[in-house]
Amino acid sequence: MKTNNNTHGFSLIELLVVVTAIGITLPALFGMFFINLQSQKKTLIVQTTKRDGDTALSLIEQTIRQRAVTVVSDDGSSELCGISNSTEDLGSDVTFRDSAGDRFSYSLDSIDIDSIKIASDSSTGVDQDLTSPLTSVTSLNFSCSRTSDFSNPVITISFDIKQSGTPARQEEQNAFTYTTSVQLRNYQEL
Repeated sequence: MKTNNNTHGFSLIELLVVVTAIGITLPALFGMFFINLQSQKKTLIVQTTKRDGDTALSLIEQTIRQRAVTVVSDDGSSELCGISNSTEDLGSDVTFRDSAGDRFSYSLDSIDIDSIKIASDSSTGVDQDLTSPLTSVTSLNFSCSRTSDFSNPVITISFDIKQSGTPARQEEQNAFTYTTSVQLRNYQEL
């Protein structure tokens, strides 16, 4: 009588090798997956923050360059930056007058403690936020300088922008500093 010695299945050593290989590669794959997710999150935060800062600076710069004819007090009754050879700190709130006599201004608008936006207000009723609630602006500052009576005022704009809230991890924190100067093209004294 003949006995069949063919065994079906895997030996103990084969099973141990496969389980060890899976035990080593699976955590490595999950680690790479989570690192990829974290880097995508960081990239998205940086893109959003940078986009908001770029957009706000561009809108402020273009509007001042194209529409502003003079810098005025909040009520529009007196001109600021009218003295030559001087630099005047205008703070975080600034108001301009356009050629039609309408006023528009820029200021910080606080939604809550974690989200401070740059807001644009207009005497014509067109008000808008220049940054999203996903970002927070700090240290918005405007200053104005004139080199002579015959030169147009130069407005310097600077602000810092970061993502809203307080990120739990250091590598998720980011902030950008923006600074530019704009000369009033259509300057008119009051």
